[in-house]
Amino acid sequence: MIGQIEGYGFRDTIDYILKQEGIVPNYQVEVEDSSAILKLVAMNIGISFTPKQALRNLDKQIVAIPINNEHCYREIGLAYKKSHYFTEVASSFKTFVTDYFQNHIN
Repeated sequence: MIGQIEGYGFRDTIDYILKQEGIVPNYQVEVEDSSAILKLVAMNIGISFTPKQALRNLDKQIVAIPINNEHCYREIGLAYKKSHYFTEVASSFKTFVTDYFQNHIN
């Protein structure tokens, strides 16, 4: 299996999910960059879990299989300085992002 090096957020997430399912991964190759992982997969070096956003512009040789599992999700947030003054554009963006994730994402 190909994966990110230990200590990277996505690697830790994958290891946790696999552990919950009683699986211990056998990483043969560990790299930092998700695009390097996909290049190695395209070269038939191995298989890998990868975040959905890394699959944009996917090499046509690679097949992506969606995985639905109660442990398989990512939490993200919008970070900004508490005392920051928001321009009208920044305020609109914050409102849009908040609304989008509250009303359009599972």
